[in-house]
Amino acid sequence: MGENQRGIEWVGHDRGSVDRAAISIFSVEESPGSHNFLDTPGVYGHATHEWHFEGYGLSALQLGVFGARTTWPTTALTSGGTPIPGTGGALKPSTKIGGQADLWFNSTTTPLHAILVYAHGKDDQALIPDATRDGTFNGGFLEPRATSAGTSTRESRSGTAPFRGGCWASTWRWARGWSTTWSSTGATRGDGQRRSRRRARRRGRS
Repeated sequence: MGENQRGIEWVGHDRGSVDRAAISIFSVEESPGSHNFLDTPGVYGHATHEWHFEGYGLSALQLGVFGARTTWPTTALTSGGTPIPGTGGALKPSTKIGGQADLWFNSTTTPLHAILVYAHGKDDQALIPDATRDGTFNGGFLEPRATSAGTSTRESRSGTAPFRGGCWASTWRWARGWSTTWSSTGATRGDGQRRSRRRARRRGRS
């Protein structure tokens, strides 16, 4: 899903944008293709509902579900070992389903925002070289964000660096199945600090 896909998409929401939904029907890019109308068909759907609450505890909550089913050819005619476009066949599926939760605490102007995402996936055995069974995995991430009043924005790996106003974010990711990965966002400096360094370099060259 990281590349642009050929297909159609419908996106909609209700009057207050409390309910949102999106559905895409597409052909997966960079595929050898097949003789089908969509040579490597796939479908993706995502729906969310949001609640708002009074007070400084849990001020807003958004829950969502998403899923994708894509296909990929496992056979193709070749020329010199290179698949011939449009000759793919024996399409096999890959599926992903999951859910998300966005929670906002305290004021909606300067909230503590937590994002939790979980996903389960399954790839057909034929899509995995030398596999003896279908491939499955479970994964997700938790991302807490804190926003305070101010004009600068800064991300920190540990969240312990002091700052006056702005935003701090850190992400913990996990996956079980084919691999296990933990990571957090790297530290970046605010735009104001970058501009200060550029001005200092210009003064040094003058």
